[in-house]
Amino acid sequence: MKYAWIAKHVQLWPVAKLCRTLKVSASGFKAWRGGGKRSTQRLSDAQLLVAIHAIHAKLKGAPMDPRACMRSCASAATVWARRGSSV
Repeated sequence: MKYAWIAKHVQLWPVAKLCRTLKVSASGFKAWRGGGKRSTQRLSDAQLLVAIHAIHAKLKGAPMDPRACMRSCASAATVWARRGSSV
């Protein structure tokens, strides 16, 4: 019921403000609006774990110069973004 009300008033106020006012999550509203289907672009927990281990193995024992650190951080951010989360 709350999500339907938010959908009706989204043209008047920002989603974040409506969700805060009704004490619901914006991500929950977006999932409801999308039919409650999980994104197929998201990584599963197992896929995320494999990516984390690969990044860790690549860096293990390597001296960390600033460029290598930036590449690793960029790689981790890409993995995290595919997970559907913010860094």
